[in-house]
Amino acid sequence: MRIMLKEASKSLCLVAAVALAHDSFGAQQSPASVMVSDGKRLTVSDGRVVVAAPGDKRILKLPPSLQRALRTSAEIVFPEALSRRMGGRDFILVVLKSPSSNSPGSYCGAGTEDELYVLDIDGRTAKIGLSAKVSSCLDNIELEDNGVDSPYSSIRWVGSPAGVSVSWARDRKGVKRTGLYKMANGRFVESGN
Repeated sequence: MRIMLKEASKSLCLVAAVALAHDSFGAQQSPASVMVSDGKRLTVSDGRVVVAAPGDKRILKLPPSLQRALRTSAEIVFPEALSRRMGGRDFILVVLKSPSSNSPGSYCGAGTEDELYVLDIDGRTAKIGLSAKVSSCLDNIELEDNGVDSPYSSIRWVGSPAGVSVSWARDRKGVKRTGLYKMANGRFVESGN
């Protein structure tokens, strides 16, 4: 019995080491900031969206719903390192990850609810151009993941027609598909579904 436990312990250590190695060396991380068209960098710091360059820093004014989402998020992910310029304004992709549950031992206790926002940056103000749940433990929604890149690489800007593409391994209906959100009347709307 003691030999079996020792072997099981070695196996668990090996699995943990392989998982850590994959996390450390295999999967590419998402960008920590976004370059906007004027060469400045957009980051999130202390729950505020900041656009900065050497000698210049401005905090963007956000809608109250986005301020609340930033305060409650556990992690902030930028799927793309560059903004997209449309109609004279910059648009930024950002995913806010929030805990699925307040109780770590409960169903989805370690899971997250991931909301994609397309932020429309106009001077010192950011508006929400899109808000869409892209991944969820509670709703069983999963982004496409190739095992090499960050799963958030399945969220990207596309050029023709201009918009945002999101690839799911499993969407709200349990289907593997890619959705396209195109600009219409100042907001991004899903086309074709």
